[in-house]
Amino acid sequence: MTKKYQVVGIGNAVSDVIAKTSDEFLSENNVTKGIMQLIDETRAAALFSAMKERTETPGGSVANTISGLGSLGVSTAFIGRVADDDLGLSYASSMVAEGTDFPNDPVVNAELPTSRSMIFISPDGERSMNTYLGISSDVGPSDVSENVVSDCDFLFLEGYLFDKDPGKAAFRKAADQAQSSGARAGISLSDPFCVDRHRDDFRSLVSGSLDYFLCNEEELKSLYQTEDLTDGLTQGAADCNLVVCTRSSDGVSICQGAMRWDVPVVPITPVDATGAGDQFAAGFLYGLVQGFDPETCGKIGGIAAGEVIGHVGPRAATSIADMLNDFRSLVSGSLDYFLCNEEELKSLYQTEDLTDGLTQGAADCNLVVCTRSSDGVSICQGAMRWDVPVVPITPVDATGAGDQFAAGFLYGLVQGFDPETCGKIGGIAAGEVIGHVGPRAATSIADMLKEKGI
Repeated sequence: MTKKYQVVGIGNAVSDVIAKTSDEFLSENNVTKGIMQLIDETRAAALFSAMKERTETPGGSVANTISGLGSLGVSTAFIGRVADDDLGLSYASSMVAEGTDFPNDPVVNAELPTSRSMIFISPDGERSMNTYLGISSDVGPSDVSENVVSDCDFLFLEGYLFDKDPGKAAFRKAADQAQSSGARAGISLSDPFCVDRHRDDFRSLVSGSLDYFLCNEEELKSLYQTEDLTDGLTQGAADCNLVVCTRSSDGVSICQGAMRWDVPVVPITPVDATGAGDQFAAGFLYGLVQGFDPETCGKIGGIAAGEVIGHVGPRAATSIADMLNDFRSLVSGSLDYFLCNEEELKSLYQTEDLTDGLTQGAADCNLVVCTRSSDGVSICQGAMRWDVPVVPITPVDATGAGDQFAAGFLYGLVQGFDPETCGKIGGIAAGEVIGHVGPRAATSIADMLKEKGI
């Protein structure tokens, strides 16, 4: 049965107030660079007055993610608390106008005002956040509607709400309801200091009702009290089905069971890093909604994050859906060939049928090369198709398999071999790297080819 919502988020409903500032301004106003700090109402008023040429937009970490998903055509709802004041009414109406349901009415005669975050952007793109939580941090079990949570495919929780016991109780209730209804529940750890404050509770949650969690490298290391990334990923994968760790310019590392994918990012000059993690989450969750493999989800997340880094503000200024569609115009334009896996091909041509995807690809581009894991590789050139099997091998570490396949395939093209032979060479190269730990060949591929008479 189709559910009403593909993704439901629960988090802080915070209005973002954004301004570009110098490092000197941060020092003069006692703002610690590069982290999120919680402040009181008096401090918020003082910083607000000091900000020049500021912009205001509805925000909050998970709210930004949900907005990003909406731009990709995903049906969404956001559960949060706002007061019945001007800022709160504007927040609720803006979410609905963007296409996201806001099921909880603004609180009338609330003791606390609607939350707001002062975000200072340094010349290097670093964000320094001073947040007055106001009413948004009072989310509790009564705010979680079972009718909403049980009617979604994916639930996404915001770790910042773990700072209060009612928030923890709300998350446990929502995660249990999601699990009971067949939805997949996950969380963003939000901040290393937040993890430090509530490490045991986070560990209990991710190893319990949650199916996935997103974090950055510092948050992962804090959660598992380790300085080693691989150790943190290993512990995370033992606790939870899917671990997604963003690593800034080093890309994203994803673990599911014994499998690990390290997905690079396209280098970009940062203008404002505000919301990059939130939009990465939007892209990644979009991939999950579409049923893509974790590696493809990571690539889509990187595209979404790259877009938001390129301008001021935490939400997409360009349609992420259009950016994904730009791949189609690229391959049908000046490119002679493209390599992909099966999920990427199906995503590009919005089809669930491999043959249909290959046919559309061959109509767009001279040469289409589609890897299919243990099913080998399918190659199309015009009306010709080759399905090249792989030699079965017990995988030790799949990291770099796609990269080494590409190396082998391109070697074949350089040597002037036909597409089928190029596919075989790519399979040999990929098989070698899968058989050991690490993303690069430990044995000479050239020697392996000589042994096989190629």
